[in-house]
Amino acid sequence: MSNNKSRLITTVFAIIFMIAIPVSAFAELETTTTKNNTIIANFVPTGTMEIAPESAGDAAGKVFVEYKLVADTNDISLAFDNAEYIKYSINEREWHNIAPDDDATLWLDVEFENCVIHYKAKTIDGNIYTTTIDWNKELKQATWSATGEKMDLKGLIFVEHILLYGEEKIPLKKDDVKLVAVKKEGKWVNLILDNYENLWFNEAKNTGDYEYIVITNDNLIYKATLNWNKSLVSGLKVVYAKNDKDHAKSLKNSAIQCTEDLKIKSSTILVGGPLTNALTKEYMNQFPVSITNSNPGKNKGTIQMTNIKSAKNDLVAEYNIVLLAGSDRYGTQAAVEYFKTLEEVPEEPITVLYTSDGPLLDE
Repeated sequence: MSNNKSRLITTVFAIIFMIAIPVSAFAELETTTTKNNTIIANFVPTGTMEIAPESAGDAAGKVFVEYKLVADTNDISLAFDNAEYIKYSINEREWHNIAPDDDATLWLDVEFENCVIHYKAKTIDGNIYTTTIDWNKELKQATWSATGEKMDLKGLIFVEHILLYGEEKIPLKKDDVKLVAVKKEGKWVNLILDNYENLWFNEAKNTGDYEYIVITNDNLIYKATLNWNKSLVSGLKVVYAKNDKDHAKSLKNSAIQCTEDLKIKSSTILVGGPLTNALTKEYMNQFPVSITNSNPGKNKGTIQMTNIKSAKNDLVAEYNIVLLAGSDRYGTQAAVEYFKTLEEVPEEPITVLYTSDGPLLDE
């Protein structure tokens, strides 16, 4: 979108916020026009779109798509040297004016929803062209569907989501789409296209609604919101002692068994006490509660967290370590099962008791 479109961007925003110029000045022109001069046309996407840069002022961070006016097979220029006026009406309300400039096309914000916009454009030859864009159809509401697949990329866990329009799968490979954008702090940000067919979402992201816009090579526009609920294990590695594999895997299928040479290089959940888990033994003195055969006691486990610092090449990294461990295997099982019910890691250690009916908080 070139600099000479700045005036057009401003008028497009007039549509968005319903800040417009009345067209009473054009009323006399319109009433003297005969029906024979009215031609039904269409707005056709040119295939060009852009996220407006920060220099665009109020338009910054918005996704614009370029449309040309076509009657039969002829492109109708909307530039000031051919168009006397351009008008629009949202949902058949008051008509407003868009001042023609030196651009033959219109750039429209794709985030129109639940509205129909009618346009009229009169050219210097006396013809009036009318067309309509139904944004209920133009902006297709799609959904994200989790596949259950996960990918470990340099210690970060990503979960796979398919974009669906009804039952139709929309591929996201760079050869299939022109744009994939996510909204951050109210502005759209272009994502780097790759060869993945689906979206891989970082499970460490905070709970929230993540909005996406996708524009395909066929100029189809999709909008979809990913409703993400972050779990306590999102973004954390789970390391277990040999006898606690089943408990750890119930937390996270990608859990790994502790080995003597394994080191903590990211925030981690340790499952199992110091007698069976070498990493628990290594960091036991940094936790507020020591785990022994007698503490916290028979069939009891603790949930606690500590923060460690690791220095490498003059850089200091901080990691959170969560410990789920008990005096026996039932205590560890109780700690794991109770941890699953929590919405956040407790700031202070808690003790839980194993029972046949499920874990109970030991107060």
